[in-house]
Amino acid sequence: MDQASWTLLPKVRGVQGVSCATATFDPTTFYWHITIELAYGTTGPLGQVGDVYLHAATGAFAGAPQAEEFRQRAEALAAVYGIE
Repeated sequence: MDQASWTLLPKVRGVQGVSCATATFDPTTFYWHITIELAYGTTGPLGQVGDVYLHAATGAFAGAPQAEEFRQRAEALAAVYGIE
């Protein structure tokens, strides 16, 4: 999961509190399914804001995760909890 974090997090730079939550490997496709969640030290996990698929051998993403999408979802989720 650390490798996934290092690969993914630069793509969502500026989205504070977003991290890789869980990773499940599919040996048939050789992809990791990684859930992305919003969490802060003061609140803990608030919820999932998306997911990505990362190829285990190449590090390539299936599809094209957009940082802006994660940011918008994270902001909306944080607002539900009164976090700005």
